[in-house]
Order: sequence, then C-alpha cells, then structure tokens
Amino acid sequence: NPFLNAPWTVPPLPIRDVADQGAPVYLTSLADWLARYPMRPLALPEGADGAWAALPLTHGAQVLGVLTLSFPTPRAFSVEERA
Repeated sequence: NPFLNAPWTVPPLPIRDVADQGAPVYLTSLADWLARYPMRPLALPEGADGAWAALPLTHGAQVLGVLTLSFPTPRAFSVEERA
C-alpha cells in the first residue's frame, strides 16, 4: 500500500508524534501544548485551557491509530493514569 509509506504532511501535533514514535504524549495545559507544538489546538475556544492525552493504538509493534482524549481544564496525569 503506497499510503502506508507516504511522508507526513501534517504539522507538528501530538497525533503525529504518537504515530511516528509509538509512545503516548501527555499535555497538562495549553501552556504545555504551546511549549511543544506551535499550532494552537483547533477545537479549543480562545481564552480556554485544557489538557490532552494522545495514546497509540497498537498491534504488536505496529501503531494502527491514535486515540486523543481532551479535558476541559488543565490537569496532571498520575503515574497510574499513564500506565
């Protein structure tokens, strides 16, 4: 399938990093997001804050997709939540 090996044309975003690296990305606030990604989250209203967890969906070592969870307010992710 030629699409599986196509280069990414997506700007730096959590979903891209998770798909490329196969590791989760946890962002505890908008400030945390903007420190890592230059593009503001599109679904976040101006003046709002939040938190995000982007998780790889895998089969063996292959990443099949990415699940992104968003939270309406900033939050820390505990060790248990990250496990």
